[in-house]
Amino acid sequence: MLRGSVAVALALVWGACRLLGLGTPVTLGVTGVTLGLGAWAHSAWQNATVGRKLRQGV
Repeated sequence: MLRGSVAVALALVWGACRLLGLGTPVTLGVTGVTLGLGAWAHSAWQNATVGRKLRQGV
């Protein structure tokens, strides 16, 4: 299940691409990149949290 902020970002990107008149392949590509960046950012955030907790001994 998608997190709310990622779902909103995908909807905004999809809508912006459609309003700009981009074709379906470009829209899917841009939306896919947005999803990938969201997943990467989430992983980076989790890694930073785990690293901080390990340093603190929690």
